[in-house]
Amino acid sequence: MNLFVAFTRWCDFFQNQLAIEEIFEHHAEMEVRRLEGLYLTRNRPEKASEAVTWVRAQMETDPDIRAARDALKLYYARRKLKGMLFDAAERDAAVLSRELTRRTDAKSPGYRRADRGAP
Repeated sequence: MNLFVAFTRWCDFFQNQLAIEEIFEHHAEMEVRRLEGLYLTRNRPEKASEAVTWVRAQMETDPDIRAARDALKLYYARRKLKGMLFDAAERDAAVLSRELTRRTDAKSPGYRRADRGAP
C-alpha cells in the first residue's frame, strides 16, 4: 500500500508540474499579444490605403516578437509533454487502484478465483 501512496504522490507531482507549465504558457502568450499590440500601435498605417494586413506581415520580421513566439512554442511543447506524463501516470494509478481493490476485497474472498475461472 505504501507503494500505491508513493505512486499517487508522483501523480500529484506531475499534475503540479503541468499546472506550472500552463501558467508559463499563458504568460508567454500574453507577452506575444503585448508585443504585437505595441508593434501595431507603433506602425499604424498613415494612409487608409495601407492595410493592417501589410503591417501584420511586417510584424513577422520583428526579432522581439519572433523570440516571444519561439518561447511560446517551447512552453507549449513542455506543457504537452508534461500533460502526457500526467495522463499516463493517472491512468496507471486508476489501474493499480482497481487491482488493489479487487485483490483486497474482504467481502467476497471467492471473487479473486471467480474472475480467473478457477473453482
